[in-house]
Amino acid sequence: MKTSVILFALFVVASWNVLGQNMSVSNNIEITTGGAKYGVSVGWSDRWNIEYGMFHMQAPQNSFENAEGVQYHQESLNEHNFSGLYFSYPLRKGEYVDFGLMVRTGLVNTRDFKITPTMMGQLHLTKRINLNVGLGFRALSPTVNTGLNINI
Repeated sequence: MKTSVILFALFVVASWNVLGQNMSVSNNIEITTGGAKYGVSVGWSDRWNIEYGMFHMQAPQNSFENAEGVQYHQESLNEHNFSGLYFSYPLRKGEYVDFGLMVRTGLVNTRDFKITPTMMGQLHLTKRINLNVGLGFRALSPTVNTGLNINI
């Protein structure tokens, strides 16, 4: 695990320096009818403000104890993790608020392929920090997406 984190960090730093593009790191929470998922993403923007990158989302494990003290684990439906690639296309870029289309595609539980379109809004808190809010669909169910984006 430690080796993979170091290799990922080296890849990010090397590509950032070589490609000379704007890089962003974000965390997000997605709420669906099956429960909530939290995740992280790393992306790059080109000169037309089209952002592309990779993401990983995971469902939290809820644990509780019954009256006898036996611990149970409950996970939201059957989607434990969702990893893949994304791209974001700006539709309207403003001084304080941006609107765009984000499409994520990847594997759920490393076996099922899904594509999730989302309409995203971005509120610029500072020059480098943005608050994201979005509405979308996953497996024909509505989703609400919120997160914090940091431009490096």
